This record gives sequence, C-alpha cells and structure tokens, in this order.
Amino acid sequence: MIIQVKNIILIFVTPFIAIHAYSQSYFNQIKGARLNALGNQGAAVKESESWIINPSTLGFESSASINISGESRFIGTGIGGTSFNAVLPSKNSGSIALDMEFYGLPEYQQQGYKLGYGRLLSKKLSLGSSIQLIRFINTFTESKSLPIVSIGSMYDLSQQLTIGGAISLPFAPTALNGQFSYPSFNLGIRYAVSDLVSFYSETSKE
Repeated sequence: MIIQVKNIILIFVTPFIAIHAYSQSYFNQIKGARLNALGNQGAAVKESESWIINPSTLGFESSASINISGESRFIGTGIGGTSFNAVLPSKNSGSIALDMEFYGLPEYQQQGYKLGYGRLLSKKLSLGSSIQLIRFINTFTESKSLPIVSIGSMYDLSQQLTIGGAISLPFAPTALNGQFSYPSFNLGIRYAVSDLVSFYSETSKE
C-alpha cells in the first residue's frame, strides 16, 4: 500500500493588540501606530515618526513623508488626540521635521509643537536635536507653556544591530503643576533578524 502525503501549509492569522500606558509625560502621547505598538519607545528605531523621541533618526531619512495619526478612548475618560508629522530630507544637509499634537479633552488638553533636525556624521553615526513647545490648557485655571530641548545620537554597530539614545531637557525646573520637573532620558537597542522581524529593547528615565 502506497500512502501519498501532500504538503500542507498552515497560515495562522493572529490579531495584534497593543496595550500601552500613558502618563502626563511629554513623551507619552500620540506618536503613530508603530511607536504606539512599542509603548511609545523608539530611541533606536529608524522610522519617520521616531524622531519625536530621538531626533538623530532624521539623519537616516532618505525620503519625504507625512503621517497623520489619531486615537480616541471609548472606555473610561474618553480622552482623544491627533498628531501631524512631516519629514523633509536633504541629500547633503540632513533632514528637518515638524510635529504637532493635540491631546486631551476640550476643557483640559495638551498641545505640542516640535521642530527637529538631524544629519549623518558618517555612514553609521547620526546626531540630531529638536525643540518643542508644550501648551497645557485648562479652561478652569491659568494655561501654561513649557519649552523643551532634545539631543540624540544613533549608531549602527552592524547591519543588524543599532543603538540610540536621547535626552530631553525642560527649560524650567518645574512647570505645569510639577508634571515636567525633571529631564527625560531614553536608551534603546534594536536587532534586525530580517526585513520583517526585529527585536527591540529600551529603557527610559524621567
């Protein structure tokens, strides 16, 4: 008796659910679908939106892009937000980028405006900086503003391994009821197994 066995390919489709926590930090807001899936971490991620966390990633950008993101929470507070992010690279002089965010409720919201620049110092090393203005608007109390400067660097250890870090420094020691009292630091490492699969780890301190 001859038994013929045919090759069977099974394809499993699994829904991806990103669960991430938000705080009243100037990092944890609307950053796009991919960074949201990473929990708003991206110090060593080469994406057009990750310059918001580490501006040095702009040095690796080679094409212009525009990203519009939004979210609304249907459970609990009902807080929602939108963001606009645009990147314009230049072949010899680096890349500039603009980000605008609106987050919260009509009577209690946070607005962010950010301008960034980054460029390659070599094929593997990039440096960047950005300046951000956060406006904290409350219809019941006085509205306040806070400027923040960020400086970052990213380095390719190999074709698969990338490290990156950035520090953000508020202009004032305390502002907005003490929410942004201290500098914030992010350090990440990314290992690309293939074009579709990567491992990523990041630590942050605020």
